[in-house]
Formats: sequence, C-alpha cells, structure tokens
Amino acid sequence: MAHYFPTLNKDQLRLPIYLKTIGIHYEETVVNRPQGFPAYQWIQCTSGEGIFQYEQKEYKIKSGQGLFIYPHVKHSYYALQKPWITHWVSFDGYGIKALLESLHISRTDIYDVLNKPLLESRFYDCFQLATSKGIYNNIETSAFLFQFLIDIAKHSEPLQKTSLHSQKNKLEPVLQFIDENYFRAITIEQLAQKVNVTPQYLCVLFQRMIKKRPFEYINEVRVSKSKELILIHRTMSITTISKTVGFESSSYYGAQFKKIEGMTPGKFKALFE
Repeated sequence: MAHYFPTLNKDQLRLPIYLKTIGIHYEETVVNRPQGFPAYQWIQCTSGEGIFQYEQKEYKIKSGQGLFIYPHVKHSYYALQKPWITHWVSFDGYGIKALLESLHISRTDIYDVLNKPLLESRFYDCFQLATSKGIYNNIETSAFLFQFLIDIAKHSEPLQKTSLHSQKNKLEPVLQFIDENYFRAITIEQLAQKVNVTPQYLCVLFQRMIKKRPFEYINEVRVSKSKELILIHRTMSITTISKTVGFESSSYYGAQFKKIEGMTPGKFKALFE
C-alpha cells in the first residue's frame, strides 16, 4: 500500500489540472462524506467488493469496476467482501470541467473498466511521476493526468450506459472510416450504413457529439491532410493537392481552407518558404 498527498503551491494551483491525492493498493473500510469530497475522484477496484451509496441508492462495486465521483457530491462507501482493495486518484484545476465535458463524463457514475491492466498501470506511472523530483515535475504530472482522463474515457464505460456514451461509441467507426478514406468520394448514405442508422440520424449524432455536420468534419480532415502535403511536397500544385485529398474542385478547396484556417492555401504555403 502506498499513498501520496502533495503539498500544493501557487504554481500548481495555476495549472489546468493538478494532482490532489493518489493511493495504490489501498484497503477500504468505511467512508462517509455528507458534504462530498473537494475534488474529482477516480477509484478503481482491484479485488474484493464494496458498496457505494449515492443519490439514496446502493451499488455493488467489484474488481474491474470504477467510480468517477464529482466534487462536493454526497456519497459513502464501505467494504462488503474484505479486503476491498482499490487504487484511487483525485485531481482538480480550471481545465478539468471542459475536458470532462468533451469526454462526456458529465456526472458521478459507476464504470465497467474495459482495459483493467492499462488503467491500473496508469496509477503506478502517475504515482512514480508525482513522487519524483524535478523542475518540471508538476507540469509533467499535469500533462499525465490529462492523458489519464482520456484513457479512463476510452477504456471504461458507465455501468448503466448513458445515451451520450453509447452515441460516442456508435460514431467511432464512422470517424475511423473517414480518416482512412478521406481522399475518396464519400456519401452520407455510405457513412450511415457503416453503423446501421439513417442518414438523418447520423447527422443528429454528429451535431450532438462533434457539434458539426458530417461534411464539415470531412472537410476539416481533408484540409488537415492537405496541410501535410503542402509541407512535404513543396513542388506539388495546389490543384493537385486539392484532388489528392478528395476535393472535387480547387476553388471549393480554397474556400474551405480559408474558412477553416483563416488564410488561403497559398498563404499557408508561403509561411514555410
């Protein structure tokens, strides 16, 4: 068992994300927090079982499950099958709320961990980084926590799946298809068939999850790929580049490039000459 409670200074409190506490192989007993905890928490069960009480309901937490608990949320938990062993980490910072919103982790919830070894390894890595000494230690820990939260979102899912989480998972094959086929002609019907929904519903998913229409997203991917070509193939014409990344006309490509980047492809190219 190991745990760490860093002493926070002004520099750490100015970071977008900073560590409050971390514990590894901790034997849980009884915790009662009528006022909640003053930071975000991720608690992952490694063995045994416990009961988590929240919103006047009880949930059994077992190995391979985790708790994401928002600050100041009334809750309690206790061991049911001893020893109840967990890893835990808590964090705060001005950047966390926006990150969690983008990851669709919007509330206190119980999660099934889909990749237990990966997330467990993140606790060990975070602990080692946080307790090491170095000029950039606090900043590196902050960056690690950012990635840790992304890993939690990618490799776990709510026990009672929320619609947002389900929609995010449903959209993943479409985003992957676009990334692999952006240079080809793509239709909305083709994308909808990938996930067995109607074209209309696919548009709804894009608006909910990405805040863009499907072809807005496709154009952004194409423009991004075109920037790579502009930098790598210095002698390739803008017309050739536009066709290579899937635009039907160079004029439409130029208009989309300027809309997204705020400058023409030619001006972008000139920045690196």
